[in-house]
Amino acid sequence: MGKSPLVTVIVPLYNTAPYLKECFASISSQTYQRLEIIPVDDGSTDGSDAICERYAQAHAQIRYFRKENEGVSETRNFAMCHACGEYYLFVDSDDFIESDMVERMM
Repeated sequence: MGKSPLVTVIVPLYNTAPYLKECFASISSQTYQRLEIIPVDDGSTDGSDAICERYAQAHAQIRYFRKENEGVSETRNFAMCHACGEYYLFVDSDDFIESDMVERMM
């Protein structure tokens, strides 16, 4: 039996610092283990970048990017260019997901 496919969770964000901890916690605690998490900060000015950097340092599966503000569509496209997963899941940075969401989807 082969390895489970890698799923890339893309989190475009802009000025959502109050929500990021809960969002990242819900993604990093998934029961499906083959995940890469790509948060992309679209030029936040509220300290979201510092939160993302701390999470990226603490979790090997997180690859954090920061770029100039261009809007959510460009941010998602940017993340897909850097993704390695066979499947993509988009999670808004002010949301959280159930711990078995990815496993159920797979």
